[in-house]
Amino acid sequence: MTDSANTVLILGASGAVGSRFAQRFLAAGTNVIGTASNQSALAKIPSGVVEQYVLDLTDFGQIVSVCGDIKQKHEAISGVVIASGVVGFSNVENTNLDLAAKMMTINHLGPAQVVSELFSVLATNQVPNSFVLGMTGVVVEQNFPGMSSYTASKVAHSAFLSSIGKEWRRYKVTAIDVRLGHTETGLADHPLFGQAPNMPTGFDPDHAVDVIMAGIANRVSVINSTDF
Repeated sequence: MTDSANTVLILGASGAVGSRFAQRFLAAGTNVIGTASNQSALAKIPSGVVEQYVLDLTDFGQIVSVCGDIKQKHEAISGVVIASGVVGFSNVENTNLDLAAKMMTINHLGPAQVVSELFSVLATNQVPNSFVLGMTGVVVEQNFPGMSSYTASKVAHSAFLSSIGKEWRRYKVTAIDVRLGHTETGLADHPLFGQAPNMPTGFDPDHAVDVIMAGIANRVSVINSTDF
């Protein structure tokens, strides 16, 4: 079993934001565990991440298996960064409920199960100040037309983070809710359903990750959209 009090798990480490998180943590000397949604996406995880997993967040059995393997290898981890996710665009009356349910699972239920499964290695006195970070987005602060399903999934995840922040405070686990606005990640170009409207130029991903890393260092509970 690895001595891993300085280890962070990044869900979606192959993405534009997740890969940047991995690079920042690696540069700081932190051991990184990275996941990607499929085998081909593993190639996009930075090369310094030696512990990699394919993790389909809609497959609860796979979540249990991957988390079980992580717990076998690590007595403790210092944080979980949830940088995975999908987006979709549709008016309420045209929303496909099966796809909306899939979005809720990928954006909230799957990551929530990961965090729950890893409770024993997060809430340990080996790591006196661990954290769970979720990218909920600006939709938590204001609603946009054509994004009801996406917004619902992110508001649910924001409420989850707020709850575990209170429940796990006794274990010195900080929950961090990141309400980042539109960022140039390419996510909107590949929605789960629908088509993105015309959007203004978003935040630079490097700038966004720098702001978030400062928030992690300070163990803030919320990083608002106006902080970027």
